[in-house]
Amino acid sequence: MSIKEKLVLLSPYIVQNTAITAYNTYQYKVRHGGKYKYFRKYYSKVESYSQEKLTIEIAKKKKDFFSFVKANSEWYKNYNFSELLCIPILNKEDIINNLESMNTLDENRGSISLTDVTTGAYIKIIHTKIGVIRVYNVS
Repeated sequence: MSIKEKLVLLSPYIVQNTAITAYNTYQYKVRHGGKYKYFRKYYSKVESYSQEKLTIEIAKKKKDFFSFVKANSEWYKNYNFSELLCIPILNKEDIINNLESMNTLDENRGSISLTDVTTGAYIKIIHTKIGVIRVYNVS
């Protein structure tokens, strides 16, 4: 157990509740700040795209995403992203054992979320700040 976790557990409930409220308020500002309105407008506009225009937009987004991943992930730098079928399917062990080399961001440059896995452990996912805003616009 880390020192931070021990401090939280040993603190009075009012201190714990205040800390959680402050953290949640910060997270809300991250999710709904910055480019939030831009993405709301963008996704609203994309909903009315024709099939042809939507196909072009998807191809552009995939190219941008794969370029970013190839440039920033040690694991994926040698993959050919010309087709999605070229990317091998990962199993749980691949992810757990190689997560650090799969990452495209350092922890201090992104926003961290934890996912639960069936092993009882969690996987730490690091999102770009813009990525967090984008996700909360879609959901």
